[in-house]
Amino acid sequence: MRNKLFSTLLITSGLLIGQAALADEIADNEVLVGVSEQSTLEAKVDAIDIPQRTIQLSLPDGQILMFEHVNPKITHFDQVKVNDKVGISASKSTALVLQKGGAGVRKIVEAQGKDITVDGAGILKTRTIYNDVLSVNLNAGNVKIKNLEGEIITVPVENKAVLMKASAGDQLLIVNREKLIVWAK
Repeated sequence: MRNKLFSTLLITSGLLIGQAALADEIADNEVLVGVSEQSTLEAKVDAIDIPQRTIQLSLPDGQILMFEHVNPKITHFDQVKVNDKVGISASKSTALVLQKGGAGVRKIVEAQGKDITVDGAGILKTRTIYNDVLSVNLNAGNVKIKNLEGEIITVPVENKAVLMKASAGDQLLIVNREKLIVWAK
């Protein structure tokens, strides 16, 4: 019961931290569409080196994860042994965000951060792609954007209220976030 409660709290706090980071990143902009998926699974500890603070995990699908220089703030690390089970929570989210102004600066911005608790650690990666809005056609219900490669793409927009907020010179941001949390069970 304690482990399930702790796991739930850890996952929830990780998701809230990820949501807060996304909110900070796009605070002055409008989220047009957002989707996310989450999964939780169990991994087996294949190898652990406590003095070097490294651990190797195997996922049920055979994928191997290696973590080196695990932060000393994770105090339960020295209690984990080979063949123990650890929990892994993964989440991915994508948001389309309308940023007023800023056209002409198409770019990709990548960031990575860590989330550390007593029983586990997480990695958060964010990738934001900036695209220019070239024109908005309310009658046809679409917007033309120029992507990073310079290609012109016509994007249909079903929600007319959202479409009316966009104009040439704005930017359409594609924000992708991935979070992975590992904790002792």
